[in-house]
Amino acid sequence: MTKSIEDVINEMLLQLKSFGVSESTLSQKEARYCGPILKFFSENGCSDYSPDLLEQYLNICRQKLAAEKISSKYFKAIEKNVRCIKSIAETGSAIFSRETNCKKFLPDDSTVSIIKNCLSTAGMQPDYQYKHECCLRKFFVYLEKNQILLTEVDNQTFIRYLIDVTAVENPGSLDYVIRSFSFLIPYLNAIYQLNITLDVASLKPKSKPKRIIDPYSQDEITRILNQIDTTTAIGRRDYALMLLAFNTGLRAKDIIRLRLVDVDWRNHSVAITQSKTAVKVWLPLEVPVMNAVAKYILYDRPEVECSEIFVTMVCPFRSFARTSSLDRIIEHYALKANVTKKDYRSFHSLRRSFASGMSQKQVPVATISQLLGHTSFAADRKYLSYNDTCMRECTADFTGIPVRFGTYSVSQKPSPELTISANFNGIQLKGGALA
Repeated sequence: MTKSIEDVINEMLLQLKSFGVSESTLSQKEARYCGPILKFFSENGCSDYSPDLLEQYLNICRQKLAAEKISSKYFKAIEKNVRCIKSIAETGSAIFSRETNCKKFLPDDSTVSIIKNCLSTAGMQPDYQYKHECCLRKFFVYLEKNQILLTEVDNQTFIRYLIDVTAVENPGSLDYVIRSFSFLIPYLNAIYQLNITLDVASLKPKSKPKRIIDPYSQDEITRILNQIDTTTAIGRRDYALMLLAFNTGLRAKDIIRLRLVDVDWRNHSVAITQSKTAVKVWLPLEVPVMNAVAKYILYDRPEVECSEIFVTMVCPFRSFARTSSLDRIIEHYALKANVTKKDYRSFHSLRRSFASGMSQKQVPVATISQLLGHTSFAADRKYLSYNDTCMRECTADFTGIPVRFGTYSVSQKPSPELTISANFNGIQLKGGALA
């Protein structure tokens, strides 16, 4: 049965109301966006929902935008409402997000299916599968651009791609591309009966230099927190986010996935299975952190169906989709606090601040590793690098090692005019000789 356009619009407004949209916003939407649509349908002698007529209305608005009779902001709002009306009529639920394909490298559909089938057998997590999919999409676009048929792919094809494309355009992704090839080559050999004998395991790219990313200092974190307006709902949410990250060291991805049932309010702790390592961790929560989170949940968190604690504060209310939202939050307050923006520093740097702070207070490495949920001590090295005391303990002195040559050799007589004395890890150096 065909619905009337008026019924479809009323259904959209009801769903918006259930999402928490205020009455004033609904009234404005009805008057500014829905009213003109109803009038357009009436002028065209149609009362039933018609996607073709909606598209005509949208084209007229597009022409007005080109003639600068309406603003781009107003047109985008019209476009969004038309999209919602269509989704209500066709699926029964309002879809707010725009359907866009932001992928830069787009091979044909048959190739995309090859990539998906290849990676589906790898058994990796979705996030990592997406990264390998990006690498393979670019490789297949390279084949299409150079008119190389799939049956013509051989060892030299992969080597030329690594040298001419990856090493030039994306040297930092060389290890990912090689790893992607390790999945693709056996798949092509098995499915297309190719004879590719390249052993990608023997291709060892030069190790990338290890970046030392500065954590936020205690002073910087205090200045950032002081910039948050805790008299507003969004400010109290952001304040709870920051405190939770700095006092638990949780990754941004785990914070946006943290659910209401994960917090044990009686025992002042939080339990969560980490998304990266699948390791479950139990972390204590300090009273200020619990108070901030509880205040946000009780007074400011919108009533939504999702179970995640932290949600967006702009309608439609929903959980955070990406960690980049948290990066923008901390960058916003860091800018207001005049905290120097340093390369590669992000919301994840609060995790580094948590770990490096414990390291500086002489907390055992085993305890730090346990709280961070790491599966090996090797992952803790980047945090220990900020602790000068621990680093000095890792150095060796020259006790029992005779220094036979050079400035500090025992045969070198000290100059009488040099009386400077220094301490080098407990070794007294006087003049130019070892004491």
